[in-house]
Amino acid sequence: MASVPEVGEAAPARRAFVVVGMHRSGTSAMTRTLSLLGAALPKGLMPPVDANNESGFWEPQSVADLNDEILHALDSDWDDVFTFRPRRYLSNFDHFYLGRAVELLEAEFNGSEVIVLKDPRISVLTTFWDRALRAAGYSTHYIVMVRNPLEVAESLRMRDGFPREKSLLLWSSYMIAADRDTRDRERIFIGYDQLMSDWRSVRQRIEASNGFPFPRDTAAAANEIDRHLDHRLRHHEIEADDLFSRSDVPEEVKALYRVFKGACEGAEIDRALVDSIEAELAKMDRLVGPLLADLRGRVRSLSTDIAQLNDSHADATARAEALAKELEAERDRTAADIEAKTREVAEVAARLAEVEAERDAERERLAAANETNAALVTKQAELGSELEQSRAQRKAAEARLNERLAVVTKTCEGLARKESELDAALHESRAEMERVEARLEDRFVEIATLTALLAERETLERHASEEADWLRQTASVLLGDSATPKGRLFRLLPAAFNSKRQQRLLKRKGLFDADAYLEANGDVAADRTDPLRHYLQHGIKERRRRG
Repeated sequence: MASVPEVGEAAPARRAFVVVGMHRSGTSAMTRTLSLLGAALPKGLMPPVDANNESGFWEPQSVADLNDEILHALDSDWDDVFTFRPRRYLSNFDHFYLGRAVELLEAEFNGSEVIVLKDPRISVLTTFWDRALRAAGYSTHYIVMVRNPLEVAESLRMRDGFPREKSLLLWSSYMIAADRDTRDRERIFIGYDQLMSDWRSVRQRIEASNGFPFPRDTAAAANEIDRHLDHRLRHHEIEADDLFSRSDVPEEVKALYRVFKGACEGAEIDRALVDSIEAELAKMDRLVGPLLADLRGRVRSLSTDIAQLNDSHADATARAEALAKELEAERDRTAADIEAKTREVAEVAARLAEVEAERDAERERLAAANETNAALVTKQAELGSELEQSRAQRKAAEARLNERLAVVTKTCEGLARKESELDAALHESRAEMERVEARLEDRFVEIATLTALLAERETLERHASEEADWLRQTASVLLGDSATPKGRLFRLLPAAFNSKRQQRLLKRKGLFDADAYLEANGDVAADRTDPLRHYLQHGIKERRRRG
């Protein structure tokens, strides 16, 4: 374990540019730009991933792994929406983690004079890495990357499938932590738009901020940076005004983006505003944090189970390949495969019986719905009769009114009182008519709802019938093929070959296209699962296309 110098000694001559900010905020683009200007990159770079970051991450895998280990020790993770929590108690682990961090820095940078260090997780572990860098002999200069949170959310949706609400909260957590923990350090805020549109001005601002010219400010370096900052690699671009006008974006996120966007243009940070939003998030953390912690624990447990299953699957595959080289053992496996196919056919038959039972149940429910519909028709007729009676009552009331008006015409005494009584009677009659008509309208709505439900049940029954017909045809083809001499001969061949032959037979019959199924369902292709087996076990329930 490397010795850790005391923090607080004279400022070292070596410089470390630390790029922080939320994931997908341009930290990779800024790190590569600084490296092309002469800052040393770490040796063990994280490999690029085509779907996530085509041009590379430019961060050390060892630092990312250590950060994940530290976050797990703190019962957190990189996508913990409340990861802004203060890390003061992390000093309790300095005897172990800080020494390892210094060793990593020495191994990755080999004592380089000017380095650039980037991993978005550092944004929420800044105080720890600041101590480690200073212990390793570096002065720290922080570059805080700021990007429209809606762009970040869209990028995380495409890469990780995160909902917008989680991504916006995660962006707020990272930016609050990055601002809070660099306030007493040399820092500069840079907008991702600024870097992509005019990186030369960004370079000048950074040099002016830390009073240090970059070692490699050459024409060749500029050409390389121009090629690296390719706008075609920017997949999401949203105007700031679109963010501020969106009603589905929390006002706190808008306020934070205004503050940090202003900081990119030289404005002072409104610390009171940022701190108040952090306090609100802290309240939210106290309310839902235990629930999220329980969910994260469950996800980690499931991930471990999946990894173990994948390992078991890999071991089984290796054993199968070894056994395939031995003819005698392959014959034994063929016999076992025949039994498995027989069980599969039995399962198909059982599934067919279940489908038929479900269809019978649907027919019973449909009959009940028809009875209900008939009852509603009868009720509608009754309401129509009530409406006619109401209309007759209204006519009778109008006749009585006319009679009273005749009497009133003949005499003036009590005119006002009788006229009021007649008006009240007429109003009550009309109100009663409106109530009856309203009840009739309600019954019409109920009839329309039940009619739609009936149509939906018919569609489900038709789908179940189609699936049952397909299962019968498929079972017939597979059982018929197994019964032919040619089919019995092919059962002696490897199971994989026999499975491919059966898939081709089903494709010729127009029943199942295995290749098209794999192409349409990337998850099945990735798991290397037999497409027909997957469709029988899962695809039917999930209503996937058969190719």
